[in-house]
Amino acid sequence: MGAPLAVVAVVARTLAQLWDRPLLGVNHCVGHIEMGRLLARARDPLVLYVSGGNTQVIAFSRRRYRIFGETLDIAVGNCLDRFARVLKISNDPSPGYNIEQMAKRGTKLVELPYVVKGMDVSFSGLLSHVEVRTPKTPKGPKKPQNVPKRPQNVPKRPQNVPKDPKRTQKTPKGLKRP
Repeated sequence: MGAPLAVVAVVARTLAQLWDRPLLGVNHCVGHIEMGRLLARARDPLVLYVSGGNTQVIAFSRRRYRIFGETLDIAVGNCLDRFARVLKISNDPSPGYNIEQMAKRGTKLVELPYVVKGMDVSFSGLLSHVEVRTPKTPKGPKKPQNVPKRPQNVPKRPQNVPKDPKRTQKTPKGLKRP
């Protein structure tokens, strides 16, 4: 377990003991899906779960989630991040957003390889294809033209946000300090 996760695990165990509450393990992916299921009021959703580390086709049936397909190698989010890095596309506000904006302005369709096996997918060939065909310069790939500018309505990521002592002292709603 990585250091940030270990710290959070210790804090969670400490709070559970401090407030005499059970500590429940929740699968991160299922947490996202359940939130969407709750907000959309979907009884039995079919979900395309896409994140930096996972890409899965998941269905809810008989009170259980079942994975019908997933990436065989690299997740879509990770692929887009690396794709943007190879082409020197900005991370601000996000690589996927910037790739999408550039694609909207494009006029030429470039076929990229990908593999579908049943409901499983593979994207590593797509990334290799881009890496091989990207013009190299002494300091890496050539910077693409017309990199999108940050939209006005997208907030910047907070940097060095000072901690508010009032917020850290509050007890979560419904819990009492001993």
